[in-house]
Amino acid sequence: MMKNLQILDLSFQLEWSQQKALAESLVEMKHLQKLTLKSFDEMVQPQDLHVTQLSGLLEKLHNLKSLCLYSASYTGKHMVCSSGGFPQLKILRLWMLQELEE
Repeated sequence: MMKNLQILDLSFQLEWSQQKALAESLVEMKHLQKLTLKSFDEMVQPQDLHVTQLSGLLEKLHNLKSLCLYSASYTGKHMVCSSGGFPQLKILRLWMLQELEE
């Protein structure tokens, strides 16, 4: 595992169980500063990545400075983090998250 990784950009297709494994792996990347997630199907069309697996876990990445969620990578209506979550976050990019209301 690449625990010292600082920048990670992922574009992929994953089954639900694989998404859970991804979420658990990301939390181990304590040095991660930039994370970009995009999900695509076989036709290179945006596909839902159920980042709900990541809810509550991403804010444990205390060195994260940039978080980008693209192409329906978050399918929930609400996105919430605790008051102490994301202490270093400077950049938050949300694009084409059509279900997100607040």
